[in-house]
Amino acid sequence: MRAIGSSDDFIDRSSTPNNALSELFLSNESDTRSTKIYFVNNQTRGLDPGYDAGAFGGSGAGIYTHLVEDNTGVNLAIQALPYQDFNDVVVPVGVNVNAGVQATLGLNSSTTNIPSNINIYLEDNVANTWTLLNSNDYTFTPTVSLNGTGRFYIHFSSSVLSVKNDVLNGLNIYTDQSIKQVIVKGQLNSDTVATIYDIQGRVVLSKELSINSTTNTIDVNNLSAGIYIVKLKNTSETRSQKIILK
Repeated sequence: MRAIGSSDDFIDRSSTPNNALSELFLSNESDTRSTKIYFVNNQTRGLDPGYDAGAFGGSGAGIYTHLVEDNTGVNLAIQALPYQDFNDVVVPVGVNVNAGVQATLGLNSSTTNIPSNINIYLEDNVANTWTLLNSNDYTFTPTVSLNGTGRFYIHFSSSVLSVKNDVLNGLNIYTDQSIKQVIVKGQLNSDTVATIYDIQGRVVLSKELSINSTTNTIDVNNLSAGIYIVKLKNTSETRSQKIILK
């Protein structure tokens, strides 16, 4: 999706009267970039052709998001989600920032029109911080260069979130079909095991994940094409997510 200028993204919403926009920005001393998350009737958490738009060149210019479901690692400049999802959804956010460069991540208040009762939180699972973007921006200086998702997540919620550790729900799980791997991105804080089940509920693969890396990979070359469930478990939490192997 290409546009000249900044006034329109050319998405036709004439037949979808219920839509809300959350626009996130990432700025440093010399530049400001943004990514858009729309909540629109009749859209899904997966890929919605004509609504979801990949970042130009596939890399993303500073800030972007990944799909909430059926994520394949594509960087999105625009993501559309179901209209009611602003009540409860977590969106993986990717940033490209060089080490030692101070950057600010926030909400563009002039374009965002999410209902006023919805809280928009930024989770930094490396610094273990939560920031309410409705009223504050988040400034950080990474000690290593950042390029991708796994550290930052946007939480939309109609209730006030506690700041308890909810590590597994913040992880990004997706497949890289080209090299037949399941990728788990995000910082773990305790021993975690990933187990893959087929659709009959049988265990087909299990692997202990490393807490010393923000990217864990699971080789699935020996698995047939089909639908599987990835289950993550640590001492206090579990999380399950569907994946598709082609």
